[in-house]
Amino acid sequence: MDSNRKYVDDLKAYLNSLNDGDNITVTCDLLSAIEGSLNYISELENKNENAFMVKFVWSTDDDEGSEVELFENYDDAVKRFNEIIKNEKNPNYSWVANAFDENTFDDKNYELDYKLGKEFMYWSVSKRDDGNFYSTIILSKECVK
Repeated sequence: MDSNRKYVDDLKAYLNSLNDGDNITVTCDLLSAIEGSLNYISELENKNENAFMVKFVWSTDDDEGSEVELFENYDDAVKRFNEIIKNEKNPNYSWVANAFDENTFDDKNYELDYKLGKEFMYWSVSKRDDGNFYSTIILSKECVK
């Protein structure tokens, strides 16, 4: 865990050496979230427990992002996994909603891939004609020792 902390500290120092306003603020906010996750993992390591990670990675032609959340409880992780999917299907929130109609999926223009299991879930939508557009959500069980 000390090597992860050093990596985060080194990355923060490097980003702070750049003078790029908003991008630095957003990146430092992300690094703070990563640092918080590392602290949480350290706590779990001390307890020899499992954690459930929900990772959301998305991209469009002009932006991209990722979020990582850790949960002690599987049910909470599944709830968050499903919340993200629901948000992605909301036309006021995401382009992904264009792939879904009332009860159908537009498989001519979009690709849907998913796997639902007890310790691993995966849900991904992408545009067939533009690799820049994708939205992927992963829930996985992480053994913290």
